[in-house]
Amino acid sequence: MKQLLFLCLLLSSLTATAQLTDTFADGDFTQNPAWTGDAASFVVNPAQQLQSNGPAVTGTLLQLATPCQASTGTTWTFWANLKLATSSGNYADVWLLADRADLKANGTRGYFVRLGGTPDEVALLRKDATGSPVYVVNGADGTLNSTTNNLVRVRVTRSVQDVWTLERDLTGGQNFTSEGTATDATYQTSAFFGVLLTYSSANNKAFYFDDFRVTDATPPARVQAAVVGSRALDVTFNEAVAAAQSAGSYQLPGGPVVTAAQRDAANPALVHLTLATDLPPGSGTLEARNVADLYGNVAAGPLTAAFSFGGVLTEPGYYQLLITEIMARETPAVGLPASEYLEIHNPSATRVLDLAGVKLTKAGSTGNAAVFPAGATLLPGEFAVVCGSTRGAQFAAFGKVFALTNFPSLNNSGDELLLRARTGRLVYSVHYLESWYRDPVKQNGGWSLEMLDPANACAGAENWRASQDPNGGTPGRRNSVATSNPDTAPPVLQSVLVVSPTIIRLQFNEKLDSARMANPIFYSLTPGVSIQQVQPVPFDFRAVELTLAAPLVPGQTYTAAVQTRTDCLSNSTGTATTVSFSLPVPPRFGQLLITEIMADETPTVSLPASEYLEIYNPSTTRVLDLGGVRLLKPGSTGSAAVFADTARLQPGEYAVVCGSTRGGLFASFGKVYALTNFPSLSNTGDQLALLGRDGRTLFEVTYSDSWYKDNRKKDGGWSLEMVDPVNFCGGIENWTASTDPSGGTPGRANSVRAANPDRTAPALLRVVALSPTLVRLFFNEKLDSAAVANPSLYTFAPAVGVARVLPAGPEFRTVDLQLNAPLQPNQPLTLNVQRATDCAGNASGPVTSVPFALPAPVAAADVVINEILFNPRTGGVDFVELLNRSAKYLNVQGWQLGSEKPDGSVDQKPVSGGPYVLAPGQLLVLTTDPANIQSYYPNSSEPTNFLALPSLPSYPDDAGIVVVYSATGQLLDRFAYNKTMHLKLLDDLNGVSLERIRPEGPSTAGNFHSAASAVGYATPGRPNSQYQPDPGGDKIFRLEPEVFTPDEDGQQDFTTLNYALDAPGYAASITIYDAQGRLTRRLVRNETLATIGFLQWDGLTDRGQKAAVGYYVLLIELFQPNSGEKREYRKTVVVGAKL
Repeated sequence: MKQLLFLCLLLSSLTATAQLTDTFADGDFTQNPAWTGDAASFVVNPAQQLQSNGPAVTGTLLQLATPCQASTGTTWTFWANLKLATSSGNYADVWLLADRADLKANGTRGYFVRLGGTPDEVALLRKDATGSPVYVVNGADGTLNSTTNNLVRVRVTRSVQDVWTLERDLTGGQNFTSEGTATDATYQTSAFFGVLLTYSSANNKAFYFDDFRVTDATPPARVQAAVVGSRALDVTFNEAVAAAQSAGSYQLPGGPVVTAAQRDAANPALVHLTLATDLPPGSGTLEARNVADLYGNVAAGPLTAAFSFGGVLTEPGYYQLLITEIMARETPAVGLPASEYLEIHNPSATRVLDLAGVKLTKAGSTGNAAVFPAGATLLPGEFAVVCGSTRGAQFAAFGKVFALTNFPSLNNSGDELLLRARTGRLVYSVHYLESWYRDPVKQNGGWSLEMLDPANACAGAENWRASQDPNGGTPGRRNSVATSNPDTAPPVLQSVLVVSPTIIRLQFNEKLDSARMANPIFYSLTPGVSIQQVQPVPFDFRAVELTLAAPLVPGQTYTAAVQTRTDCLSNSTGTATTVSFSLPVPPRFGQLLITEIMADETPTVSLPASEYLEIYNPSTTRVLDLGGVRLLKPGSTGSAAVFADTARLQPGEYAVVCGSTRGGLFASFGKVYALTNFPSLSNTGDQLALLGRDGRTLFEVTYSDSWYKDNRKKDGGWSLEMVDPVNFCGGIENWTASTDPSGGTPGRANSVRAANPDRTAPALLRVVALSPTLVRLFFNEKLDSAAVANPSLYTFAPAVGVARVLPAGPEFRTVDLQLNAPLQPNQPLTLNVQRATDCAGNASGPVTSVPFALPAPVAAADVVINEILFNPRTGGVDFVELLNRSAKYLNVQGWQLGSEKPDGSVDQKPVSGGPYVLAPGQLLVLTTDPANIQSYYPNSSEPTNFLALPSLPSYPDDAGIVVVYSATGQLLDRFAYNKTMHLKLLDDLNGVSLERIRPEGPSTAGNFHSAASAVGYATPGRPNSQYQPDPGGDKIFRLEPEVFTPDEDGQQDFTTLNYALDAPGYAASITIYDAQGRLTRRLVRNETLATIGFLQWDGLTDRGQKAAVGYYVLLIELFQPNSGEKREYRKTVVVGAKL
């Protein structure tokens, strides 16, 4: 190069003015100085100018940059020629200050001169980390208006007062014209100088540069000082200073001597001073002399800066550093940054706190703590914001901010926060809860929790509440709710928890003086047991654990006495207080109950929007040890929710059980167990069980939304409550929706509690042979599993020995009998049960007998569709009735009920997930709501033949196809229904079923008819009202009945023409005439008949009107297409009427 003086690292002893000069005379821009970036896209041309030579692609960006730290008191000049028409896609940016080498990056910050662009201007702009560039000096538009030759020399000057001047000469000479001046002090340091080009494809070689020169001839002009320790000052200059700093350049008139000066490794404008002795409290002045900048410009000085010091730093002791504000739920923002934060406070009037090494963490956290940095202090009475490491800028306007790495995530519903000194000693703790807001609107986000009285820092909920500031909080200043709220009462002993036979925990209502309360002399037990050790329980210090010299005796009642009680504010009393307790015992069956279930929590009434259960200890004397008790949904593959080893339930005590993150929501309701793996509660129904540590069933309930007995409450926000805890085995009859105005009674006696004893013995519902050697008995209620396990209670006819009885938990509504010998399929047996006892102690008797048999494999047409209601009345539901017309016992487990769609696909629903056997001739009604069907047909339905399904396939009201498949996918029956199959005389088809006429007949339209009005238009679970037996006989044609009355009463509403032909293939035409020979009905026209079958006449004419009373003749014409044979027959029938 012609000449290069790149002196950004020049020693202070040298004097120079040019910090960067490059005329490209040596033809090389990659060294002296080294320009980096898109080097392959630039050349030094024969005229010794830097010229672009990038790809001919529109939208290309090219960059070159070289290190340079000149920033203030600096002049930048350069020559350029843009041989193109500048535009929004063709311009050059010459970066004077840049914080990084990558000028293309969106986050690059600094200042640049824009040549061209849409305004064809020469302008000075500032670029921030985000957003678009902003003008510092907006040059005149149209300055660079040539399409081929935009020659310009630019000079930019920045004074030490941060005044920028932009000048240019359009001839490329030194006769500069001003474009304007402006003040901007945003960026005080620089790392790089460079060029950034933007062009279209034709202009890839049209940018020329030369004569780059950066000159700093001005020494440092301004200085600031800040105290960072009792013997440490930080000095910040207005520009980067020389790396070598002399302690002799710095003085504190009347203060300590400066023993060392060290420039900061990251910020070259910052110098750290070390002092010989402690700074005195009060104000002081720093003087700096003979300090050089990076380029040898020396400030003779003195440069002065004022500072103040509050005194010698002190490591915070217990409750000398407080958390006074908590923003846990930052959104939706009210008026503050959408970021979690804490506020810390130094309550002292004189003490300056040294926060270096203080740790912020959450109780029980295994992650790294957030640690305050070296030099962090808090002045007397000062507040500061603490937030995450990337959030500090958001709170800069609020005063002192500590943006810490590993800042803990604050749980919306509650958390326990700890401040520890660098030695690990606890300084402060607070266990906040969502209930502390005391405002349901503010707790939903955007509002902070504020401490009322820092002098009562030990207090909990009573000393915190939601901020009242319009912005949602007061970070960095006195709280909006600040008021006097003293604690003058001594602590109260609330309860005793037996942790183990040799450790008991005394629970108090507030935080204790942990040092004073550790004295064993204050405690005693009656009957006498020596106390070996006293340990206040961190971090809350609301409990004290006593280690005993001898284990507690089961069944023995003890009294714990505390002579002196002192809280953390030194409120004390010498009056003794006592609490009685006993050794807890693991619960057994029926000793731990679920008494309330909130399955559908929204829309809320007044309770938290969270699922929960309530457990209850019904004993009046027994303390329950819940350690290891498991809460689960039987059949679930997930992990159970397990109670902690320290969990206890006192006699008559209730507790709320919820998910692990929901405990804070229920803190105000009493004892809460927030469990990991808390099961999700289905709104429509679920099975829940409590199992002991040994796996034995303690309690089981299978609830359903029908238990609410209130359609409004079952839609959400109301709990299910047990009526009578004495009848804990009861089902729907002992549960109902809460009547409490809040929607439930978590943690207290149920609103519906009343005496509701079970005095009814259990009933045997059915018996199913699951395998040749295993028979299952189904009862209507929970059994006493021990009482029903006696094999002598069960006998078979014909005799079969019972090897073992297995009551099936956790529900205990079924009993399995293992047999000594295998059963034979379809062999009818009778099971006799001598006695069955429910869990309330009610016993059945005398002997209960139930017939059954081992099921046989099903074949097609063994089971047929016997009745269907596809168009129910308003508020009703569909049903499909099946008939086992075989002589076999059939297990419907795994069968599918379907609706065949027009495209041939089938919407299938399972009939039964468990064993369910149909005896020969048995009916089975499939519906989603048996109670609904029975309410519409109370006199024509049979409840014992109903099977409830979670859902039915969709059956259209006009027409559809019902199909039934076996467990192996074999089609058992198919029926294509249509509303036209109904009796034409019916005015309203809603609620009228189609019934099968003959069980042995085909599943076709001719074998179905509308159910009779006399039975209410349907017979679910009972024989069909239109049932007709096979008339039998050997005649070719038979009418049955020969006199019928089509009046919808269900008795002889139609007649059937039964036939038995001597050969297949006959085609028939059947015409009906009245007694005068007039045509009444063309019943069949050229229809091919089966060998055996029947046709029905419903008494209607071709016009759809009921035929008049009288005699009618059926003319039957048969034709055999193969032989041409023709036959005619006449049959007489009477249409009658009831008088």
